[in-house]
Amino acid sequence: LLIDNLSDGKYIWEFDWKQRMDDIKWSLDQMAERKKYALPKLPEIQNENEKDTGALLGIINETLNKNGLTLINLYIDSDSYVTALIDKKNLEKIIAKASESGNKITEYKKY
Repeated sequence: LLIDNLSDGKYIWEFDWKQRMDDIKWSLDQMAERKKYALPKLPEIQNENEKDTGALLGIINETLNKNGLTLINLYIDSDSYVTALIDKKNLEKIIAKASESGNKITEYKKY
């Protein structure tokens, strides 16, 4: 229920394991608009159809990190990616709070 409410409010987005890049970009725009963040121009990704969503988000995150933002994943033991766009300076605090409550949050990394 919490995930659904956050998703409905555009604070997080749940991506399928194999999401199209256009859909990812649109969803990131929605989250950024909700939080009043200015998104940088996102990278063009070679062979994007050969990559799963986690790989695409890791590549995108390299650009976001250079601009003070980051994408995080709330682990829910699923093949989907529950994703939030946050200010990079809040990353460690969010990871620590999640851990305290028995949850796992990780930052997307390129692989």
